[in-house]
Amino acid sequence: MTAGSASPAGIFITNQGQPIGQAAVTKIPQIADGTSNTIMFSEALSPSISGWAGNPGDIMLGNMGSCLFSTAYPPNTSVADLLRGNSDGDSAVCPQSHADPVYPTNICTWSGSTQANSWASARSRHTGGVNCGMGDGSVRFVSNSVSQQTWQWLGTRSGGETVSNF
Repeated sequence: MTAGSASPAGIFITNQGQPIGQAAVTKIPQIADGTSNTIMFSEALSPSISGWAGNPGDIMLGNMGSCLFSTAYPPNTSVADLLRGNSDGDSAVCPQSHADPVYPTNICTWSGSTQANSWASARSRHTGGVNCGMGDGSVRFVSNSVSQQTWQWLGTRSGGETVSNF
């Protein structure tokens, strides 16, 4: 699986052009991989600029890079997120476009972004990994060194994968 490719759905899923208020609803029986083996939320980095909420970490937007994340790449990957802002190819979507003094400049890009291909990885400001809210309500710390296959399996709700320790 690569970023932007079709993959089994996680707990939350949005479709290209999906209006607010028409989000897909996932019921517990649809989480066939088990709620304790399926990530529901993850940490994400937010901009530090006063007066600009920005796309990364914005809970009001359903765009990738805002409140949603992908498990295509492991936590805190060095691969830059491909974010979409208020329109396809929004060049002001990354915090570095607003001279954010804290947000890392090498983990965000917008070039070629569209609603169909945007994505963002789970990221944190602390060492070693990210905290994830699982489907059962528990919070688990997932190491940056988790295998890519395990991380991707944790991101699906009914892919039929068996996840042991992670």
